[in-house]
Amino acid sequence: MPDIPGRGNLLGSSEEYLAMQVNKKELVQAAASQVENPQILINMVSRRVRQLGQGYRPLVPVNPKMTFMDVALTEVAEGKLGYELLEEIGVAAQA
Repeated sequence: MPDIPGRGNLLGSSEEYLAMQVNKKELVQAAASQVENPQILINMVSRRVRQLGQGYRPLVPVNPKMTFMDVALTEVAEGKLGYELLEEIGVAAQA
């Protein structure tokens, strides 16, 4: 972990870093339990990260250390974000 003279370690202690990694893993697992298809989860989170970056308000309480991805995953895990699947229209059905 990089050190800055006079400021110490950028990421804090190694215990803090490991705790953050465990929390992120649990957050991803919790969000994945809400959305069965990983591709849909990725699309939901990426769209929400983009919205948060544009200034949209978070739907959950935010910790200053949370990234936009953490906020989006928390929103999914808590059921604040949902999705709809559009029905596929086959070529045969149109004819």
